[in-house]
Amino acid sequence: ALPILGAIIVSIIWANILPITYSATARVKLDHVIPSNQIPKGYPNYAVESYDPYAIQTEFEIILSENILSNVISRLNLKEVWGKKYFNGEPLSSSETLEILKARLSLKPVGNTSLISITSYSESATECATLANAVAESFRDYNADLVRASINSSTQVGKPALLSKDRK
Repeated sequence: ALPILGAIIVSIIWANILPITYSATARVKLDHVIPSNQIPKGYPNYAVESYDPYAIQTEFEIILSENILSNVISRLNLKEVWGKKYFNGEPLSSSETLEILKARLSLKPVGNTSLISITSYSESATECATLANAVAESFRDYNADLVRASINSSTQVGKPALLSKDRK
């Protein structure tokens, strides 16, 4: 009985010492844009979607890339905000801010779907929701740019553009 009581007391003390951490999750849907020169002859543009066994991991790497996360950092002014919050008002470098942001993110595939969950963690519920949404929006904007580039390249050579489904 004494070891159980001791474990309960330690658990209560430990739970009161640890800071509260919130999490927020945003989901993004993966759709693939296939360059028009890769569509087999005779197939309608909307009917072709290739299978890529590495697609999810590739998308994870893109989401965690400096290209995507630097947009989040600048949009939310995280160098200054986190500098004030954690480093006595000193703005953080881009690399420091990037590493902190990556450490606060978790990416997971949603089983049997083409969805990715982007979860962020913070001591502030508002901040973690803002982070998760900003990462999802930056990824959406990146994909919209890819679609525009695909349309421009395929229409410039006189081939029909392919848009599979709307990206969310």
